[in-house]
Amino acid sequence: MLKYVLQEMPDMHEGQKKIFPKLIAAGQVGSAKMLNRYQLTGTANRNVAGQVLMSLPDIIGAYLTEGHTVKVDGLGTFSLSLEFDDDKPGGQTSDGSEDGYRHVRVKGINFRPDKDFLQLVQKNAEFERGESHVVRVSKSQFSPAERLVRLQDYLDTHPYIRLSQYCTLNQLSRTAASLELKRFSADPESGIKASGSASHKVWVKGT
Repeated sequence: MLKYVLQEMPDMHEGQKKIFPKLIAAGQVGSAKMLNRYQLTGTANRNVAGQVLMSLPDIIGAYLTEGHTVKVDGLGTFSLSLEFDDDKPGGQTSDGSEDGYRHVRVKGINFRPDKDFLQLVQKNAEFERGESHVVRVSKSQFSPAERLVRLQDYLDTHPYIRLSQYCTLNQLSRTAASLELKRFSADPESGIKASGSASHKVWVKGT
């Protein structure tokens, strides 16, 4: 039986709130447990099944980096998601031309489940509520303007700030913090700019 809680987002526009169900994770299953379960079917040798399972990431990854989408029958389709690897605003220039050279990188991997696989999971999943009360998502006690001031004050005494540090400083989730820092760094008047990329990305005082 799957357990879930009802989670409430912070106040939205005009005081509206959104409640949605969130699954309570039962833990992560790795390759060893998957092989144990597969072995119970008596369909194939465990070693053979293990070799196939271990080779899937390499095979799927190779085709994705060649520009293919990869469909695994009975499971679903994998494809690449891209993003710009810089802090320039998106879109085009006013005359419609390209906005200069942009470096592109892989943002993530999309997965679209096969219809039969999705229906199988939907059919076998049974749910019960894990908590009687509504779980509220924590919300920063500071306004965006106050968070910017706190960030500027922090950078007055520190050479840079990382995403995780900004989350702690202003009580934000990583997603909300990342979007806010991106917005600050795109505004020349904020006095904030980004430096580095990926896991080495930090934010510093603008010059």
